[in-house]
Amino acid sequence: MKQKTIFTIIVCLVVTMMMAQETRYVDLGLPSGILWADQNEPGVYTFEETTEKYSGKEMPGMREFQELVDQCTWKWNGNGYTIIGTNGDSIILPMESIGDCQGNMSKETTRGHYWSAEAYDELEGWGLYFSPDKVYTNMSFIKCMALPVRKIQHPAETFLIPDYDKIQSIGQKKYEALLQRFLQMDSTLSTTDLQTVYFGSAFYGYIPKRLDANKLDTIYNEQGDSAAIAFLDNHLLHSPLDMKALAYRFSLTNQETDLETAIRCSWKFTKILTAICSTGDADSPETAMHVVQIADEYTVINYVLQVQIERQMLTASMCDMFDVITKSGRKQQIYFDVQLVLALEHEMFSATTKPFKFKYHKQSVE
Repeated sequence: MKQKTIFTIIVCLVVTMMMAQETRYVDLGLPSGILWADQNEPGVYTFEETTEKYSGKEMPGMREFQELVDQCTWKWNGNGYTIIGTNGDSIILPMESIGDCQGNMSKETTRGHYWSAEAYDELEGWGLYFSPDKVYTNMSFIKCMALPVRKIQHPAETFLIPDYDKIQSIGQKKYEALLQRFLQMDSTLSTTDLQTVYFGSAFYGYIPKRLDANKLDTIYNEQGDSAAIAFLDNHLLHSPLDMKALAYRFSLTNQETDLETAIRCSWKFTKILTAICSTGDADSPETAMHVVQIADEYTVINYVLQVQIERQMLTASMCDMFDVITKSGRKQQIYFDVQLVLALEHEMFSATTKPFKFKYHKQSVE
């Protein structure tokens, strides 16, 4: 009995310690739905340390700090600000000791400093700075300084996994009718319709043929805009869902003389992107973005996410994982679900001639 009691006490202590370490978030009634942690993270960090320890979504940027200024009431409390939300709930941003680039700590008595998620340049990062009479959301600090960090939590997002079984069951005729509505820029197409158009290309013969970018460059350099445009128009005639080709075609469009083409390319690119981004945010294997081909991963990375790739690998969860650096200098991983891509590759090199059938396995990563 005594041994069981001691064990119970130990378990309770461990649970209590774990609960104490969990970050609590406060709803301030902000329009964005973002919640703010009720206290700072323990210690202070250089900008590089924040990029390694916290994800981009956990850190406020200038926009999040500005929303806090615009939407809340800030009251100086002698050691920082009490920030009262539109719903009456509040958090406190206190002044904290900060470190210089030599590791020397100094206690602030009249000013507060907090890191933002965004870099100013190679040497400095953006942050929040305040005094009893001023609050700046766009102050830059040297990255080697050690400053406090206050985390945020974005509202949960709901993603729509493509219904691959239903997409495969609609048949060639219905798919091509839906594709025609897409090509005619039908504004009544739903997200599910757009997913059917994009992912249905894998089953109904409309996967874009590989765009020969080197040939396009040669044509452009040797023959000029008109020849490059003709090359792209011919390619898009046979591969209307090629995101990269649409982006190139848009960039070559003189919007003063051919605004209609620019609008058409932009609309199609955006709708294909909607189909992809509706499947996930690429932050984890469970919320990986689904794609039909590898080329679309790089189009999203280069044209949308605009991050620098350091490494790529295929994970056990059948995702392409990219180690990337964001424009703000933050390191993170992004994920694309490539189950359909791998199934198509297997079909391409398979010796059998049976109809292509795909069964999606929902991601479940511990």
